[in-house]
Amino acid sequence: MSSVPLSAKRIAIIDAYKALVDTLQVLGSHLRVDAKNNLPCWIQQDTNNLQKTCDGIISIYQTVTRVKDIDPKESFTRFGLMAASDDTLLCVREVNECKAALKEAIKDLKQHQRAELVAGAFDAIRRAPIIREALRSAGLSQLHIKQSTRKIIVLPEMPLKISFTLSRRGHMVYRYTRDQAIRYANKRNNKAAVDTLSKLPEGSFVAHYRQRAPHVRANIIYVDRTKQPGRPDQVSAYMPILYPYDQQQSLSCGPVIHNGEQTLLKMTQEDIGRLPRNGKVDKSHPISESLKLYPYL
Repeated sequence: MSSVPLSAKRIAIIDAYKALVDTLQVLGSHLRVDAKNNLPCWIQQDTNNLQKTCDGIISIYQTVTRVKDIDPKESFTRFGLMAASDDTLLCVREVNECKAALKEAIKDLKQHQRAELVAGAFDAIRRAPIIREALRSAGLSQLHIKQSTRKIIVLPEMPLKISFTLSRRGHMVYRYTRDQAIRYANKRNNKAAVDTLSKLPEGSFVAHYRQRAPHVRANIIYVDRTKQPGRPDQVSAYMPILYPYDQQQSLSCGPVIHNGEQTLLKMTQEDIGRLPRNGKVDKSHPISESLKLYPYL
């Protein structure tokens, strides 16, 4: 167990958050320069105005608090793509380093043995001036850890084509032992679930469903169409994807081809919220509906 006091861990998170906010401000300046230089970009709900589109992308990247009218467990997403200059890409690398440092600082605090002390430490973090001011100016009440730590995706080279696809029914299933499930329920202060789980036979297993929100994935095609290490051919498009602008390629092959508008049309037909079918799980008798815990048949 780390001997670092909670106060130091709390300060580490605040410092990491401030570094992230400052670096995101610098990134915004670089993106505006790219827009003035007419580097191509497109995002969901594009305004057909390059500067306004750029401002929208900056807003997405700089949103590190919870967004009004969005479930606290969900994050603010908007897919798209944007060409970037070398200076912008260098700044994005610094932003992602700040996000990684913040994520590690938060993880370090959460590993403390006493949950009530961790909760108190997070309350103190929310009252820190830098964070309180960010929340106040945005009209929000809480930090959003996922928004703050999700890295910006940068492709290693300019693609030929990006094909967006909408994933509507993704989910993850975790197989817990009875004791693991009890610890999970205890951690979330769900006494009713703990009581139900305690009645299960020792050695039994519990299914924990985690429904993924509908999200957009991007399939990447490059000019040479070969698979190479470190060059992704599919990424999650929670935020606009950046790529290095190659003027020669743009002149010879044209702008990056994408199906963003068609994907937007498909998004109007979303069908979410239903538990995925799985014959091995007894969905008719949930152990805890709120915790998404179900017995196996």
